[in-house]
Amino acid sequence: MKMKTKDATKELNPQEYNKHLKNVELNSISLVEIKTKLDKSLFPVDSVPTVNVSDTYDMNLTANPVYNCATLKINVSSNSDKNKDVFLKIEAKYHISFDVEGTVPEAFWAIYQKYTLPIQLWPYFRELVQNITTRMNIPSLTLPIRIR
Repeated sequence: MKMKTKDATKELNPQEYNKHLKNVELNSISLVEIKTKLDKSLFPVDSVPTVNVSDTYDMNLTANPVYNCATLKINVSSNSDKNKDVFLKIEAKYHISFDVEGTVPEAFWAIYQKYTLPIQLWPYFRELVQNITTRMNIPSLTLPIRIR
């Protein structure tokens, strides 16, 4: 089930969010799929690369444990005037499962997905990107501490 795009923070104040958060336990974060592509012929020698990050989250709220599927992607391109082609792509798909006690409103999950989940998942993706780029025999790519 995809979350509604309207602003759920208007439906649930921080105190209510924190009350529901106590009923949600993160069980696991599992890397289930990874795709990489490197074109060394486009690798920039004399410029700092540009990194574009995107993330998507799809939640299944019908089961307990609740499952979330998250996909994080980066496209890295040269910052050179001569060439701005993407030379590195990394896409990682994670499954995240939660145990939920009682009923948690959909507005909670919309806020969780927008703010809390990226903070929890980002360190896993950041470490993955750094390790993969090292194993690709290119300079290690260290992503910023947070994406938002």
